[in-house]
Amino acid sequence: MAKGCCNRCSKKGGKLNPLRKAKSRRQQARSRCGARGRRRSGRRRPLPAFFLFMKDKRPALQCEHPDWTVIQMAKSLGSMWHQQPQADKERYKKKAA
Repeated sequence: MAKGCCNRCSKKGGKLNPLRKAKSRRQQARSRCGARGRRRSGRRRPLPAFFLFMKDKRPALQCEHPDWTVIQMAKSLGSMWHQQPQADKERYKKKAA
């Protein structure tokens, strides 16, 4: 007999193999016939305002403190974000929209 249409099927005429472990929805979507290798198309979401702020401020902070870890950098940028006046935050929120 011919092999089934996908790797969920058993080798006997396309019937599901009862001994095969159940797959999650994500794994099922990946293993459907013809779905391999496809990527999600469409627009990506814009970056949040805080990420845009970090993108602007991180290079200067890295020059001042080249020995800091990523965690120390993120904590410092977070505290800087909270200390920013609301007008500056609004500017980044407009960029993010």
